[in-house]
Amino acid sequence: MLCFKMEAAGLIDNFLCLVVQGICDYANLHKNKLWQGYAAATAAAYAKELLSVIPWNLVSTRTAVETTKTSYQGCELEEESTTGIAGRTLEGRSGAVKAMAFSLDDRLVVSASNDKTVRLRDSATGPARRSLEGHLGVMAMAFSPDGRLVASGCFDKTVRLCDLATGAVRRTLKGHSGAVKAVAFSPDSRLVASGSDDQTVRVWDSVTGAARHTLKGHWHIVNAMAFSPDGRLVASGSLDMTVKVWDSTTGVARRTLKGHSGGVWAVAFSPDSRLVASGSFDKTVRLWDSVTGVARCTLKGHSGGVWAVAFSPDSRLVASGSFDKTVRLWDSATGMARCTLEGHSGGVWAVTFSPDSRLVASGSFDKTVRLWDSAMGVARCTLEGHFGGVVTVEFSLDGRLVVSGSFDKTVRLWDLATGAARRMLKGHSDFIEAVAFLPDGRLGS
Repeated sequence: MLCFKMEAAGLIDNFLCLVVQGICDYANLHKNKLWQGYAAATAAAYAKELLSVIPWNLVSTRTAVETTKTSYQGCELEEESTTGIAGRTLEGRSGAVKAMAFSLDDRLVVSASNDKTVRLRDSATGPARRSLEGHLGVMAMAFSPDGRLVASGCFDKTVRLCDLATGAVRRTLKGHSGAVKAVAFSPDSRLVASGSDDQTVRVWDSVTGAARHTLKGHWHIVNAMAFSPDGRLVASGSLDMTVKVWDSTTGVARRTLKGHSGGVWAVAFSPDSRLVASGSFDKTVRLWDSVTGVARCTLKGHSGGVWAVAFSPDSRLVASGSFDKTVRLWDSATGMARCTLEGHSGGVWAVTFSPDSRLVASGSFDKTVRLWDSAMGVARCTLEGHFGGVVTVEFSLDGRLVVSGSFDKTVRLWDLATGAARRMLKGHSDFIEAVAFLPDGRLGS
């Protein structure tokens, strides 16, 4: 089955199909109907070329529930089932989970999904404590460091702030003219930054909902956002191939970091706020001085686009996850490659470090989570059980648990001592975007 654009993208959850987007986003963004015909023609031409190299006998004898595997210009496309130990199933979601978080005491889980809900669950017993309704097409999510709020960036061009204690929508932040693709809280939880298809970054007061600043300068979609740990700076990554560093208080652009030759998909600050790491579709990671804007080094080695970057809590390492199915660890001071972590059979979408910096967790399109020893560069274990690509992973603050969110619409809690799944949290009707542990011990997704 061949599908075009977002109108049919939902079919991919239930049918084996190819969704072709082409260049329609540009036409939609600029409301230019004259481009639509060219966009559709480009998408159709691409689909025809792609289908011409897929052997007919590969697809003619397969069904949607069977394993398929092929390759196109060196990129392997695959769908294969996995098995694993599953714990308690938490019902309630009908879609893929887009975001999730743990509290400091690890008692609750919060998850957010494209099914327009945010759910608060008990990680020990499984039942949903609360369902937060009203999130229209969640595309990004962040939890406030104080554990009180969740911010969701929505397809309807708004940011919604929800109270995790009561479930009420505190504020609906309006002002963007395009879908909101990235959100982030300041370390003190007082500010929320959002990046949008409308090419702007907006900074909001999380208490009053007032717009503090509208940050203009990007000329393409903003899809990555991060506050510096000291709260003074905001970094935004865009498909215009740049990273911009803004003053969070004044809204002034401090630096424009140029050098990538592809769109920027991920940004992160070092724990001391001195460095910014950016991952790009140009297959590189770049490290920048956050104050001067000078490029410290370009980390080369990946053979595919870089989707995720993370600093270790001790600031010594940078981890990058790529479409080339590998995780790479780099020395943040010298830019030297420490090791290449191989084992995934699909692109890596998420990477994160344990609180003590000793472990790296990676989530992949191969439907697994892998744990790696960051010092030795060896695999500790593979966590199997998801039936869809894993798009987000996070450690609990005590380092004993890992939570993962997937395209299979579930959240899974893993015990690092045994490698077994403690809980499988079900109920979303769309995929999970992110996970994190909250300061008061609650776990949300």
